[in-house]
Amino acid sequence: MPSIREISLNPIFIIGIGIRITFILLTIPVIMSDWYVPFLDNSINNFSLDPWNNWIINNGSIEAFPYGFGMWIIFLPLFFIFDLFGLSSSLAYLITILIFDTALLYFLIKLTNNLKIVLLTYWLSPIIIILSYGLGLNDVIPVFLLAISIFFLKQNQLILSSAL
Repeated sequence: MPSIREISLNPIFIIGIGIRITFILLTIPVIMSDWYVPFLDNSINNFSLDPWNNWIINNGSIEAFPYGFGMWIIFLPLFFIFDLFGLSSSLAYLITILIFDTALLYFLIKLTNNLKIVLLTYWLSPIIIILSYGLGLNDVIPVFLLAISIFFLKQNQLILSSAL
């Protein structure tokens, strides 16, 4: 299994991270900016354990964040931190995606034990890059949870695998 240092110094990894950062800095995905970020901002500014009801009360669209508490909780930490320092909520959203995207890469490498193939087929996949960073979709998060669950299943850690 390659080390994190080995992975991060690989030229294919560097190209992939460069493409992702370029997308983060140069694009503002419509779905993200119209639906996801306003909902999550509302969750921070008007905190409630029922953010969907709170969102509707504040005249938000019912389609804004069609996910459960798990996804909501995943996004909250960076939104809180970025709000605290007056940084862009869109950036908080995309960096959360980047963290889970990179973590998924790591677990895919651990699952397959094939650095080059995973870097070429997953990390440089235009589908992953465009959907996550160009369109602002967050599908990489449930895929990460699935991959890490499979990883722990292979390790015979059934309770942890089931929880994830």
